[in-house]
Amino acid sequence: MQARSLQKGSRKLNIFSESVFPAGTAVMGVGNPSRGDDGSGVAVAEILREKGFKLSFPCGENPENYLGKIASFKPGLVLIIDAVDFGGRPGAVRVFESQKVFQGLSTHTAGLDLSAEFLRLEAGSKVMVVGIQPQTLSGSISRSVRESVERLAEELEKKLCMNQ
Repeated sequence: MQARSLQKGSRKLNIFSESVFPAGTAVMGVGNPSRGDDGSGVAVAEILREKGFKLSFPCGENPENYLGKIASFKPGLVLIIDAVDFGGRPGAVRVFESQKVFQGLSTHTAGLDLSAEFLRLEAGSKVMVVGIQPQTLSGSISRSVRESVERLAEELEKKLCMNQ
C-alpha cells in the first residue's frame, strides 16, 4: 500500500511510500515548543492526539517520562517525530532508522537513543525517527515547518486510521 506523498509547492516527498503501519503504532512527539522549529514533533503529536489517537504522545523534552506507558501497549512500531538537521530545506521530512539519527543528527541524541533501546527491549517495538528539517530554533515554529507539520499530521492520520 502506498501513501500519498507530502507536497510543498511542486515538490513531492515520498515519506511513507510502501510503508505498512501495524495496528497500534505509537507516535512520540519530541522537542521543545519554546525553541521554534524544535517543537515540530510535539506539534504533530498534539494534532494527532486532538484527532483522537490514543497512542500519540506529545512528550516534549522528556520522552523518558512516557516510555513505561508506551511500552505497556506493546506497539509494533514507534515513530519518534523530532526536528532533525539533516541538511535539507526547511520543512523537509525524512524517515530514518533510529540508529542513523543517533549518530549525530538529532539534538536529543543520548535520551532518544536510550528511549529507542528501551522500547525495542521492553515492548519489542521497531523504532523509526521522522525528522523535520528545522529553519529556526528560536521564537515560534517557522511557516515552512508549520506547513510540513500539518501535512505530516494529515498523512499520519490517514495511515493510522487504516490500521486502528
